[in-house]
Amino acid sequence: MSLALLEQYAMKLIDLETAVDPVLEEQLFDLLLVRDRIECLRKDYDAANLQKLLHLDQRLQQQGTRIAQFLNLPNCRTTVKPTEDAWWWWFEPAGDWRDRYDWLWSALCVPMMATSGALLLDLSGRFLSGGIDTFGALMWSVKVY
Repeated sequence: MSLALLEQYAMKLIDLETAVDPVLEEQLFDLLLVRDRIECLRKDYDAANLQKLLHLDQRLQQQGTRIAQFLNLPNCRTTVKPTEDAWWWWFEPAGDWRDRYDWLWSALCVPMMATSGALLLDLSGRFLSGGIDTFGALMWSVKVY
C-alpha cells in the first residue's frame, strides 16, 4: 500500500511538472492529499522508500510557488486543518519583483516628505507676509519661476 502511494505521488508530481498553466486546483489538491496519506504511513517505510520520498519531496518543494499560485492554500488549510509539520500546505506565492525595492521607496519617502513640508512652510510664510491678496500670491509665484 505504501509503495503504491509513493508511485501515485510520483505520477502526480510528473503531471504537475508537465502541466501547462493554469494548473487545475483539483489536481493540486489531490497531490497534497496524497502527500498527507504518505505522511501517515511514513514510520512504516524502509530506508529505500524514505530516500525516494526525500527525492519526491524535493521536487514538490521546487513546485511550491506554482502550487501557491494556482491553489488557494489558506482556504484548503481551513478545510484540511493540517499541522505545522505538514510543510506542503504552507507554500507561499512568489512575490512581485518590485517588492524587492520597497525598502528603497520607504527610505526615499521620508526625506522627500520632510523637504516638501519645509518648502510648504517656507512658501506659505512668504505668501502671507505681505497680506492675503491675489496680487501678492501671483507676484510670489512669478518670482519663484
